[in-house]
Amino acid sequence: MPTALSLTVAIPTYNAGNDLLRCVESCRCLEVLQTDLEVLVIDNCSTDGSVERLREEHGDLAPLRIVRNEANCGRVSNWNRCLDLARHDVLLVLFASDLISPDNDVAGALALLSEEPRCALVSGPFLESDYALTSLALVGDRSRCLPHGYYRCSPFIRSRVEAGRLPFVPLQANFLRLDLVSRHGLRFDPKLPVSGDGLFLSQLAESTGTVGFVAAPSIIWRASPKRTHAGVTYDLQTMNALEAFVRISRSMPGDQLDLVKAYANYQAPEYALELLITARRRNDLKRPYRVLRAWLGPA
Repeated sequence: MPTALSLTVAIPTYNAGNDLLRCVESCRCLEVLQTDLEVLVIDNCSTDGSVERLREEHGDLAPLRIVRNEANCGRVSNWNRCLDLARHDVLLVLFASDLISPDNDVAGALALLSEEPRCALVSGPFLESDYALTSLALVGDRSRCLPHGYYRCSPFIRSRVEAGRLPFVPLQANFLRLDLVSRHGLRFDPKLPVSGDGLFLSQLAESTGTVGFVAAPSIIWRASPKRTHAGVTYDLQTMNALEAFVRISRSMPGDQLDLVKAYANYQAPEYALELLITARRRNDLKRPYRVLRAWLGPA
């Protein structure tokens, strides 16, 4: 009989305001025994009073643990703090703009990880929404997610990268086995603020060769103006993605990727159009128009 695994939901935060309170509140819908659940908030030296309000309004949430960093260590380094400070077997990183989906299958994800020790991570679809939650769209087509069960990770990673996409992203749609993260010494690279999650997830998957998928969305991704990606330049985004593709290929020594195809598809016009379509659904066209202009080049 497989041993049941416990879960840490880690929320790295900095000046998240009301979003942080709403994010933690959404964790109440997780159907996990309190003894098997930790809601870990890692405060990167916020100055907006959001963490103090969190203590006041959600102090009754038994699994809640709040840690304040001695100094602001940066966004991606705070993700590594999640790896270091989590006390349970499985880690779900949740950003303050996100919410746990009421219809999640966290139990199914934990069962997949428990029943197959070689399963390094469990991924799944997610719900995408505008900031006000007035519209929800399921993101989970076959190119990004597979039906419930176990799979060899290499064919999936190859198909994603050669299509010009990072595998398994976003980070918060994945459940990670922390014993395997520790065993293989994996860390998020602060030098890759845009694509480091896709690289980390691919390296974790390749460490055992097996991944799992669940069919239900675990989180709601909200298009918040506070998200760091909103201010990322096209050049930085491109260089980060291409560097991640190279390093993912290196983690697959016996199954090299066609990086020419990956680069070409990443730069394809369909990518720019996809950005615009997605942004229209989020009611946020500012960044995609900047990206499109950069992609087209000087007039």
